[in-house]
Amino acid sequence: MHWAEWVFDYNGLPTYGTSNLQYSIPANSRILSAKLEIITAFTSTSTTTDLLVGLYTSAGVAIAAEGLVAATDATQTTIATVGNVIVSAGGTLLNKTIGAVAGEVVVTP
Repeated sequence: MHWAEWVFDYNGLPTYGTSNLQYSIPANSRILSAKLEIITAFTSTSTTTDLLVGLYTSAGVAIAAEGLVAATDATQTTIATVGNVIVSAGGTLLNKTIGAVAGEVVVTP
């Protein structure tokens, strides 16, 4: 079993292929759980969605935009409070494999 953890800030959110923050999850990996800890409170810049944490291919094709943490988990309220630990319940890849292509973690406000 493997796990991954890294720290990023709102001004440097990981995106596919270009941010130097991407973490590649091997093809056919099973996602058992996902957590997001808020170290510094912030608000999403989007007016239509909250924070999304998902997986994309290195070419930018979505594997699952809400695969790890869904907008219903990372709401405007939960991401605005320092110390919140958001345990994903809505991630579409939880307890599933990511498929036949490696995925890079992408955070979308």
